[in-house]
Amino acid sequence: MIAPTLAIDAGQTQVRAALYPIESEGGPRPGVAPGVRRMDSADVGPDTVAGAVLEAVGALGPLDKAPAAIGLGLSGFEVAAEPDLGRIADVLRERLGPAPVAIATDGATSLLGALAGRPGGVVAAGTGTVAMAYDGARWAKVDGTGSVLGDAGSGFAIGRAGVDAALRHHDGRGGSAALADAAAHRFGPLDQLPLRVSRADPPTRAVAAFAADVGDLAAGGDPAAAAILAEAGRELALSGCAALGRVFDPGARVPLSCTGNVFRAGDTLTAAFAAAVEELRPGTPIETPAGGSLDGAAQLGDHEPVPGVLWRTGA
Repeated sequence: MIAPTLAIDAGQTQVRAALYPIESEGGPRPGVAPGVRRMDSADVGPDTVAGAVLEAVGALGPLDKAPAAIGLGLSGFEVAAEPDLGRIADVLRERLGPAPVAIATDGATSLLGALAGRPGGVVAAGTGTVAMAYDGARWAKVDGTGSVLGDAGSGFAIGRAGVDAALRHHDGRGGSAALADAAAHRFGPLDQLPLRVSRADPPTRAVAAFAADVGDLAAGGDPAAAAILAEAGRELALSGCAALGRVFDPGARVPLSCTGNVFRAGDTLTAAFAAAVEELRPGTPIETPAGGSLDGAAQLGDHEPVPGVLWRTGA
């Protein structure tokens, strides 16, 4: 048996692990563990991340052979110091064998998976947002700076805008009655909403969860919810086109893909995204992802380290 590559996608919602090459016709059967907060959270360190990764790997069952390589896409990679990345790699190698370890921003794994390694760009939008572009040699990253500083168009941003509209209505400052009702249904009485969110673990995930309610109301015709989704679509397009513009000429016709649960929020968001992409980079094809972030993590060992994008250690 040829030793497989172990691919890991460590996000804020869940951590997934899978073995490549894929031996089943249905694709990789990932092991899943609860997600971890970003590395810039006060209570998250390299041992926490490594523990979550090992839990997901454990869900795969006993490994027949030690992996030949380990690729890890990590939410919060950008704020992880090199000693932290080294510690994660050391823990994984201690438990899984002395394989080379490559750790990258989850935007890079999303791009590699979505475009099957081809040049182009991707916008990955879940709880957070990051846009990446790659021309075969150079990488560009836009946003992915976390909910405090960025993540425009993300699930958190949509949920935050929806909660804001709900609280505005509750206060008598305009807002949306429909979003206020939805927020009360999800969180309880609105005068207790700030306390409930602050006690959530983590608060960003609780706020991002409200994006689903915003999407449902937009699909039902609520104008406030629709406006929030349209604005998110435009922000995501702006990030994606900005990433492309960092490594490609303005007239270069290269694909832009989009991944993540936010792009399942409904036609209002995707239509606004497509219209904004066409306005910013006319003729840019928007491609359905060829694969996911696990597929991209399996490719990390084929790429050279790049500061802020990809870190690697040898055997």
